[in-house]
Amino acid sequence: MNKFMFLIVALLFFYDAQAQIEPTLAAKSFRLTMLDNQIVSFNDIDQLKNIDYNAVREAKLQAQPGSKEILNQEILSLFLNEMPKLQKLSISHNITVIPEIIHQNTSLKTLELAYNDLKTLPESLSNLKVLEELSLLQNPHFEQLPQSLSALKNLKYLSLLVTNFKEFPTVIFEIPSLETLLISGHFNRDGSNRILAIPDLFQQVSQLKTLNISNTELSELPSSIVSLTKLSELYLDGNKLLVFPYTVKKLPKLEVFGMSNNPLDFQAYKKSLKGISWRGLLYLADVGFTQSQYEELQALLPKHDLYY
Repeated sequence: MNKFMFLIVALLFFYDAQAQIEPTLAAKSFRLTMLDNQIVSFNDIDQLKNIDYNAVREAKLQAQPGSKEILNQEILSLFLNEMPKLQKLSISHNITVIPEIIHQNTSLKTLELAYNDLKTLPESLSNLKVLEELSLLQNPHFEQLPQSLSALKNLKYLSLLVTNFKEFPTVIFEIPSLETLLISGHFNRDGSNRILAIPDLFQQVSQLKTLNISNTELSELPSSIVSLTKLSELYLDGNKLLVFPYTVKKLPKLEVFGMSNNPLDFQAYKKSLKGISWRGLLYLADVGFTQSQYEELQALLPKHDLYY
């Protein structure tokens, strides 16, 4: 597989993480999209006084990378509770707490809280009745999901990449509508900030199409992974896998599988490749194999593009 194709796949996969945060020269910026598609941008929060809250469809609040300024709770509450037509809210502003969501909200579908310093979310998150996408990317101290997350019956996308879970959050398995789940800890060679075990409950989230479980202590997959018959992308990078997981061989819709940066044993791994029924892309970088070993594996996998 050439590098150009790899970059395309990587960009698509990390779209929520990278494309949503736009650089700005100001210490902070506010960008609102109104119901009539008019875009309003400003840096002074006082200009919010001139905005018709009933006409805001999307809002992006962000601080310049490196800024220490924290958006106050009153402003956050305004966006979460006083804009009844708001469908998409993106906040990247060093926030440490999300205020209570006072009323039932039937408009907000996307909530992006990437690049903040949150530790948890309020139980009142359940008031976001139609929420479909939730991103907590790059909240390095985030460690607990509220149990009320299970009440979000429309949630399809959940990003917990680069967070601080010590245990896999089991409330995730109470959200059968999920189609994309991304979860990882920090990449630390000493094993700190890594999830030690994965519950064997994936049959409860059988609608998953994309699954990323990276930088954990995972050495084998739960057998219930085989129930993910709609899964097309699976990423298990930065774990403790030694061989090609048996449960991955028969996934009927799988097209992309990443297991880079795992301590693979070449001979055992080579033997474990028998019986793979799907065809597609296989990412296998940083596993300690030689060029000739990679070429040997590629010869054994004529239906796959091996990227290393």
